Amino acid sequence: MSQNTIILFFPVFDYAYKGSEYIPYSVLQLERAVRHTGTDIVIIDENVDKDYEKIISKYKDSILIAAVSAITGFQIKGGLEFTQIIRKSAPQALVVWGGWHTTIVPEQTLMTHEIDFIITGQGEKPFSELTEAILNKQTYENIKGLGFKKDDKLCINPAEEFYNLNQFPDVNYTLIDVNKYVLQTDFSERRLMYFATYGCPFNCAFCSGAQIFKKKWFPKKLDSVIADLKYFIRVAHIDSILFWDDNFFSNKKFVLDFAQRLIDENINLLWEGSAHARSFLNMFTEQDVKLLYKAGLRRVSTGAETGDNKVLSIIKDNLKYQDVLLLIEFLNKNKITTFFSTMLGYPFDKNNDIDASFNFIRRAKLIDNNVKVQINIYTPYPHTHLYKNALEKGFKEPQQLSEWINHSPEKFKPPWIKKSFYSKIEAFMNFYLPFSEKNCYQRAPVNFKNVAFIFNVLLHPLLYMRFKYNFFIFPFEWYIFKSLLKRYNKKHNTHLKFYAYGVFGDVIRA
Repeated sequence: MSQNTIILFFPVFDYAYKGSEYIPYSVLQLERAVRHTGTDIVIIDENVDKDYEKIISKYKDSILIAAVSAITGFQIKGGLEFTQIIRKSAPQALVVWGGWHTTIVPEQTLMTHEIDFIITGQGEKPFSELTEAILNKQTYENIKGLGFKKDDKLCINPAEEFYNLNQFPDVNYTLIDVNKYVLQTDFSERRLMYFATYGCPFNCAFCSGAQIFKKKWFPKKLDSVIADLKYFIRVAHIDSILFWDDNFFSNKKFVLDFAQRLIDENINLLWEGSAHARSFLNMFTEQDVKLLYKAGLRRVSTGAETGDNKVLSIIKDNLKYQDVLLLIEFLNKNKITTFFSTMLGYPFDKNNDIDASFNFIRRAKLIDNNVKVQINIYTPYPHTHLYKNALEKGFKEPQQLSEWINHSPEKFKPPWIKKSFYSKIEAFMNFYLPFSEKNCYQRAPVNFKNVAFIFNVLLHPLLYMRFKYNFFIFPFEWYIFKSLLKRYNKKHNTHLKFYAYGVFGDVIRA
């Protein structure tokens, strides 16, 4: 049997989520880059294809290339398990790893015995060139962004500069069932995630993407974006879209042109996208925002990072926490909510930013009760500006690929953080923050809804006063709630949290 099958594998994305909300864009983009080669391309999304060994078994004798795309963290686990299955079922297959983790830790990834090739940076061009070289039995040693083994030595070529993805064909969404990626949110029944732009014009000290994009930003062709949205509406009946871009609001003309197209073509979608707070305030007038609201904008997400301006001056390009509060006020006046992320536990700070950040979040909630907040623990990534600080503070760098599996904000615990920090953040995240929001109890499980109602509604005046006056001494109501929640979880064998990692308010995940 001829070997002409390429398998593109997308591992399970995170620990907590038991469904699939993340469309496997990385492998869909690889597919379009090798579509012209005449090979049989098979996409496996572990989030959807739980029993994917049957798919491998079907093609095992014809597999030419098995490619994995993974970011740092839990995706590495699924990627390694897939690689081992390929090695047993299709030993003739060439295993290729790509994605952002491979890009930031290339030598260590290629060092893994089961991996034949790695690709760093954007994967489309090097993967296409590698596939053509293998099919035509030509040399691949000069392909930019390619890593390979030669005479027991690791050879890694410099990556391509970040290039415009519009040079490739459009993504073929018929290769997946987009209905399997629809999620209900707090303001819509059927939402999909989507990328309209790539890159970011900023250079934040904790962000590995800043090292990759080097402050470059590219939008997709607007015609392609509109066509994709119309396809999603037709096939999956979506009513909202989350632009999962690093910085959707990077260019005023692109954003306003997009909004006008939605209005002109009567595309009735609610949507949300990411922005740098000060940049958004400087870029868009109130008239612009009214147009965006008319076009369906309902939420803007932004990286607030911390409530300490001294810390912000080190980690974030051109931002003060007051900018975020001004953004919340500006958007709230125009009926648009804000979602912002914060990060606690930086390696150069003695935890002073923790109280400042909690106070900042409290002030944001008092401006707009519907504000959504994500609280992350600082996690060091190689080649970022803060990585050296983390190493000096006691962070032990993983020495092999598998050791990066738990390296994510959900699991990582910085060695420089005091234990008292975790009890403080647990109370804030799992009680005071969610219950500061009206009608939070409605998202509780049926068997726990009455308990949630008591704390969320009957005790709301007390919780509001704590928030208003920043008075959290002797949190007796939290101790009572924690005890009841623990009893519920034990009885029902669950791990219910009211602020599971991620965006509070969309869903409550056990």
